[in-house]
Amino acid sequence: MANRDIITIGASAGGVETLMNLVAGLPADLPASIFIVQHLSPETPSALAEILVNRGPLPVETATDRKEF
Repeated sequence: MANRDIITIGASAGGVETLMNLVAGLPADLPASIFIVQHLSPETPSALAEILVNRGPLPVETATDRKEF
């Protein structure tokens, strides 16, 4: 198994603007995976991936349980 560099970022529910600025400054050739964890209300579905997908050069995907590759 190959080694992977991972960057983990945590944000509160009010951190969306900061996350948008952060991903906008990331290089397209970043040699790491980034995991963003945001505090959310359990009653509200997350739109974070849709918000971040066009803000920076990297692909964005919402994590799911037991996704097969």
